Amino acid sequence: MVLQSVGGLTVQSSVIDLGSKSGQWLMETGYILRQQICSEKKFEQETPEVGLGARVVLDLTAGYQDKNYILVTDNFYTSPILAHKLLARGIDCLGTVKANNKHFPKDLIFPQKPKPARGSGSWRSCQKILAVSWSELEEALKKIDSKFRLLEFTRDDIPRIQEKKDLKATERLQKTLEKQIDSVPEQMMEIQALKIEKGEEPDHVRKWSLEIEKQVAEYEEITQDVRKTVKNLREEASQEVKWEEEKAEEEKRQWRYEEELKLEEAKMQIERF
Repeated sequence: MVLQSVGGLTVQSSVIDLGSKSGQWLMETGYILRQQICSEKKFEQETPEVGLGARVVLDLTAGYQDKNYILVTDNFYTSPILAHKLLARGIDCLGTVKANNKHFPKDLIFPQKPKPARGSGSWRSCQKILAVSWSELEEALKKIDSKFRLLEFTRDDIPRIQEKKDLKATERLQKTLEKQIDSVPEQMMEIQALKIEKGEEPDHVRKWSLEIEKQVAEYEEITQDVRKTVKNLREEASQEVKWEEEKAEEEKRQWRYEEELKLEEAKMQIERF
């Protein structure tokens, strides 16, 4: 989820990154402009400091008001209150934010149901704050679905390619199938982790994984048939080469025989004279 505060029609000229719990303010050159060590407790206090992240950001940005800066923060710092305070100082901000933030407006919390379509995103706005959401899980599911659609497309091309009995084309077909199949397990593991992280039941994740493995097994069987075709075509090509070599050798022997006959006839004619 991204939280962005936009200050009217101000033209943005610079971007500053604030993404470390040590409170480092990095310039575009990569050098540290300012730094403040963050601690949940002040040295003279025993209780945690309230609003630590916002206080650090406001301290580090002092003196940079109304200079067309965009401040980039991670979810340790970002909050709606901080966004409003920075906006009041003439500083726009952009960063990730935790939905369970104490002051996070309910209008910006995206509903869990109904589940959004694959690859979709959503947004909400409240005053001058804009929140945009996307789902890594849905993107990962979209990618693995694309792999299977490509495998299906390649599978449908098999009869046409095999009918031509073209060795190189069939070898390319085999490599394409193998490449796509080999990429599925890694993608599947990534989705498993995302599903578990999301809170899905392990049995549901396992059931989904078995379905993926079943599809992979089907395409592996198809690929094995293509491998057999490649092997047969290679053997046929090798046999053809062998036949061509034998034919060339036979023609060579015939030529030698004819040359020897000509030589013998020439000798006999010389002896007659």
